[in-house]
Amino acid sequence: ALRNVSLVSVGPRQSWLGWRKLEHELAVALRATSSAANPYGVLLVACGLAIGALTTYGLLSGRQNVVTALWEMLRF
Repeated sequence: ALRNVSLVSVGPRQSWLGWRKLEHELAVALRATSSAANPYGVLLVACGLAIGALTTYGLLSGRQNVVTALWEMLRF
């Protein structure tokens, strides 16, 4: 659903250069591959914007409470 894969190594013998070569070859092979947009992305962006709007509204509607809490937190 999230369109990702994991490559898991098996065995104790690992080569950093081998992994780099695999990464390069995969990048070359997948360069021409295309896929449809992920519908979850739109949902996540919408949720992020809603959370940001609610946070901004909360900060702007209670400015004096925010200032008081900040002063108390910093102990001025």
